[in-house]
Amino acid sequence: MSLAVNDAAQIETPLPSLFSREPQEDLCIGHDNGNPVDQQAPQGSFNGKLVKLQITTGR
Repeated sequence: MSLAVNDAAQIETPLPSLFSREPQEDLCIGHDNGNPVDQQAPQGSFNGKLVKLQITTGR
């Protein structure tokens, strides 16, 4: 798994498995249309610019 935010250096770590079971909600980018993990999190959609999102699975 790797993560880079803004122009900061990319962080990488190996993961044996990202999920131990199938997710119970849809994948949402910029908003949460299900049950938020953090009830105190800001509501509404992300108000910014997503430049690149890449999701790769081993399947």
